[in-house]
Amino acid sequence: MLRILLCASLGLAPSFGLVAKEVMTPDKLWQVKRVSALGLSKDNTHVIYRVTTPSVENNDFDSKVYQVPLKGGASQLLSAYQGILSDDNISPDGSKKLFHDTVNVEAVLATDRHKALTQADAYVFDDLNYRHWDTWKDGSVKHVFYQDLITEEKVDIMKGMPFDSPTSPFGGSSDYVWVLKVKISTTSVKS
Repeated sequence: MLRILLCASLGLAPSFGLVAKEVMTPDKLWQVKRVSALGLSKDNTHVIYRVTTPSVENNDFDSKVYQVPLKGGASQLLSAYQGILSDDNISPDGSKKLFHDTVNVEAVLATDRHKALTQADAYVFDDLNYRHWDTWKDGSVKHVFYQDLITEEKVDIMKGMPFDSPTSPFGGSSDYVWVLKVKISTTSVKS
């Protein structure tokens, strides 16, 4: 049985090699258009998305914005989309807004630990996480906040936590969303 499987797999191996006729190269990768969703229209009838095309010759990117109906249909090129896009960071009831900001959660700079040393230009680390890619850890992290749009009160939902949200270095506002609270009722069945 093992010999049959081995012979069959060896016999099929050359045919699998014929499927990939073209090899992915950096030049071909630069020809790939990048599609990113921007959100829903305010009336919730269209998806707004961006198509970005890189240009190696110009060392630049060209972006165009389109809309497509949620129920299906052809995409339409938009010349401007500001004002028709709903804001994902506004709560469903329209009373609060999500955003992120940098907060200092750890005393890493010498001036933070020793107030009298106002001229000090040093970092004091007590663990191994002192650098991420090309950025020194200076005791500050990104936290998600919500702001009451009436009172303008800001609340750090990660207060005191030494973690980044959105994550560094590439995270953004697409890393957090409002979630509707759904009440689930359960009924017990007596037998």
